[in-house]
Amino acid sequence: MKKKTLFGCIILACGLVASPSFAQTQNAYVLPDHYHFDREVEQVFSNKKNAADSSRVFSYFANSGEYVGLRMQGTMTKHKGWVIVTRTGNIIFFSDRDKTATVISIRKLVSDISGLTKWIKMDSVMAMMRHRTDGKEPRSIKTGKTKTISGYAAEEYSVTDSSGRSSTVWCAKVDFPVLIDYILGAGAGKWVPMISSKLQANPLLQAVVSAGTLVTEIQTSDSLGKTIKVLRTEDIRRTSMDFPTTGYTLIDYSSYSLVEIFHAEMTRNMK
Repeated sequence: MKKKTLFGCIILACGLVASPSFAQTQNAYVLPDHYHFDREVEQVFSNKKNAADSSRVFSYFANSGEYVGLRMQGTMTKHKGWVIVTRTGNIIFFSDRDKTATVISIRKLVSDISGLTKWIKMDSVMAMMRHRTDGKEPRSIKTGKTKTISGYAAEEYSVTDSSGRSSTVWCAKVDFPVLIDYILGAGAGKWVPMISSKLQANPLLQAVVSAGTLVTEIQTSDSLGKTIKVLRTEDIRRTSMDFPTTGYTLIDYSSYSLVEIFHAEMTRNMK
């Protein structure tokens, strides 16, 4: 029996608020023959508890701005294959294991999650969060320190969490859209006004939701005070490469709600 994933649990939970009708359109999404990329960003993510446990993430960007690609390697990587996020709000998971390309709509996910929040007493959640942090909230300041990463100017932010522990985050303004730009543009951006009061007092948050801002480095400390660099950028470089989609079987969930995806995956895995 396969173990339930967090994603599966979220889908099941969202079934409480998703529409009971099932999407009927099959294979409405058309995969291009290939994806072409002009920029490549190489970054390393390390486990805070074990720095040796890490993954290397390659992010690819197109001058057209139509999509961004991700490819991950390492011990922290669960998905084996490419991930493509499009400007139109779709995310495509290419699986190396069974050579499938699964399309999911970010806009639909955002809509379903927004529907789920109607069942949650947000004032109670916020009160609980304030109680847990004893009235303290994470805060950030721009330190004024700068450095250059692969030709791009990066600025340092100092972040203090609710327990008083400090971290440093470096952000660079780049000349191409980054992953967060696509996610915000796909519908998640409508949540930004909900945190507008937080933005005013949080320069780092302001930077991250600003178009073309790449987080290039995160350095924090463990419970013993040991400094750990959980994210570092190895290089930002120009490239010219193609990712061919030939040989992948399309699984089109682009018109499905979360509960519909859950049922469809259950049916597919039972075959």
